[in-house]
Amino acid sequence: MKKTHLGIAVLFLMGAAGAGSLSAPPGGQADGGKPAAPAPFRWPLEVVRPWDEAAVRPSAWSDALNAACDLRLRGRAGQEHLYRIWRQNVAYDQYGRPFSATVSSAECRHTLLRETGPGRWVQKIAWESFAYGESSSPGGEPKARAFEKARGIAYEYDPATFDPLNPPGDFGRLGEPLAAYALKVLGMDTAMFDSLPLAFVRPSGDGVGIGVSAGSAGPASTAAIGKGGTGEVSGSYGLAGSTVSVAGLTRCLGQPCALILYSSEGNSIKQDMGSGPGAMRMEGTEYFRGSMAVSLLDGHVVAGELSGFIPMVMAVPGQAPTASPVLGVLQQVSLREVPRL
Repeated sequence: MKKTHLGIAVLFLMGAAGAGSLSAPPGGQADGGKPAAPAPFRWPLEVVRPWDEAAVRPSAWSDALNAACDLRLRGRAGQEHLYRIWRQNVAYDQYGRPFSATVSSAECRHTLLRETGPGRWVQKIAWESFAYGESSSPGGEPKARAFEKARGIAYEYDPATFDPLNPPGDFGRLGEPLAAYALKVLGMDTAMFDSLPLAFVRPSGDGVGIGVSAGSAGPASTAAIGKGGTGEVSGSYGLAGSTVSVAGLTRCLGQPCALILYSSEGNSIKQDMGSGPGAMRMEGTEYFRGSMAVSLLDGHVVAGELSGFIPMVMAVPGQAPTASPVLGVLQQVSLREVPRL
C-alpha cells in the first residue's frame, strides 16, 4: 500500500476498549418485548459548505473558473498553518440505539520545512492542545477533558516516507491509554487530509480540471496498526476501492478553493483492544465519504470533512468473532484552518 495514497486508517473505537461494559445491551425491554428507547442523543453535522459569506479578494477567483486547478502545495520554509480538528464516534447497538460515544478535539500547527519535489513539502506537525471524553451512559453526551501534556508533541511529516497508520509522536506521554490512542487517531486524520491533494500533483506542474478523478479500483495490501506507545490498541487495516475527485470550485474561509470529494468503501479493519480479561478483538468493514476545500492560491488544505459507518463484530481473543451488543460505529471528523487575525 502506497503511504501517500488513501490508505489512512480512520477507525476510532475508544468506547469498545472497556470490554466489560459490552456484556449486555443497554436499557432493557419495554412492555410488549420492544426495546426501551434511550434518552435522545444527536450530534450536529458540519460539512464543508459550498459557499460562505466571506468575500474573496484576489482577482484570481474569476480566472480560476476557466483554468486548471493547481493543487501543488506552495509556500516558503517557515510558513505556518494552524488547524482545529474534531472527531466524534458514536457506537450503536443491535437496535440502532446509541450505546456509547467519544469525542476528541485538538489544535495542531503545520510548518513548512523543505520542499522535496513539486507540491511536496516536509512539514513539522506540532500539537498545541488536546481534549478527550467519552459518555458515561448509553445516549449520554461525552464530556471532554483537556490534556496539557499534549502540548509539545511534534514530528515531521514527509509524504514520501510517512507511515499514515502510525504517526511517530510520543502520544503515550499523556499517561492514559485511551486518550493517547485518541490523539494518535487525530494524527492519522491530519495525515489523510494532507495526502489527498497529492493525487492531483503532476511532476510537470500541470494543473487538473474539474471532474478529474484518481484512486484505486481494488483491494490493496494490508498494513499494521502498532500500539506506538499508546498501550491499548493494535491491529491491521486493508484499503479497498477508493476515489478522490475534483468536484468543482468553492470558497471557504475567504479563499478561492477547489472542492474535492473522496470516498472509500469496504476497507477491512481488525483491532485488538485492551489486555487481560477485558481484551477484545474487533473485526469490521469501513465505509466513508468526505469533502475538502484546498486553496487555489497556494494549495494548502483549508477545511475537510469525513463521515461513515463501520459495521462490526467483536469477540474475546482466541474465539471466533460473534455478534455483540455493539453493531457498528458512526465516525465524523472535521478539520478547519484557524484564520490569521
